[in-house]
Amino acid sequence: MIRLMQKDLRLVMDSAYGSHTPIPSTALAHQLFSVVEAEGRGDDGTQSLARVFESMAGIKEV
Repeated sequence: MIRLMQKDLRLVMDSAYGSHTPIPSTALAHQLFSVVEAEGRGDDGTQSLARVFESMAGIKEV
């Protein structure tokens, strides 16, 4: 799921770059989901972003 979202975000960012349109929130989402992919959760849903934040904060999964 995240992997597919990343593909779509890349398409949007490429289009925005071509038209010189700033899209900072899209770029931020892409960066955050890149962390999710780097954690090996690219096939998970968007809830995996919360798991990454928990990990970064030192919160153990229950």
